[in-house]
Amino acid sequence: MLREHDPIDTASEQEAKEQQAAIDQLIAFYEASDFKEIMSTETGRRFIYGQIARGGLFQDPYDGTDQGTAHNAGAANEARYLMGMIMDHCPEKFVLMISEKEEHARRITEQQR
Repeated sequence: MLREHDPIDTASEQEAKEQQAAIDQLIAFYEASDFKEIMSTETGRRFIYGQIARGGLFQDPYDGTDQGTAHNAGAANEARYLMGMIMDHCPEKFVLMISEKEEHARRITEQQR
């Protein structure tokens, strides 16, 4: 049954807002918890680093075309989101992630010699 909106019933509106805020808070908690779990493993950190690198976070999104630039800017936004998650929830893992990436690159270079 469809309830009609009662502009005088602000109490139920406030209750609905509070319920939504509690749901949003719970979702944010689980998202942070999941992200910390991913960043707790070398495999997870390698995956996140790859996502950030592919997102072109530290590159100019301009590629000479409107569509390409918009696409690159969107990818960089996703990479910024991941960097924000790292800095908000496990900043100590950022340094570890970078050092692991450098060590991995060094090993690959040595293997190619």
